[in-house]
Amino acid sequence: MAELKSSPSPAGFIVDAVIQRPQRISPALLMSEGKLQELLVQCMQSGVDLIIFDQNLTPGQMVAISDRTELRVLDRPS
Repeated sequence: MAELKSSPSPAGFIVDAVIQRPQRISPALLMSEGKLQELLVQCMQSGVDLIIFDQNLTPGQMVAISDRTELRVLDRPS
């Protein structure tokens, strides 16, 4: 995340981090439903159209998150 935040960003590129220490997660979403809703609100307020996860996502997780948020989803394997 530090590398992503410190890299030069093209105009209009917003970099922020959301960290979750879940008690319960949805395997389909890699996070809780509540945290996903919180992330979606934050994205809408910031005008974000892409979410990058600093973790490997399965193709199913990428589709499920994208379907629920209507945003593009990428993972950034470590």
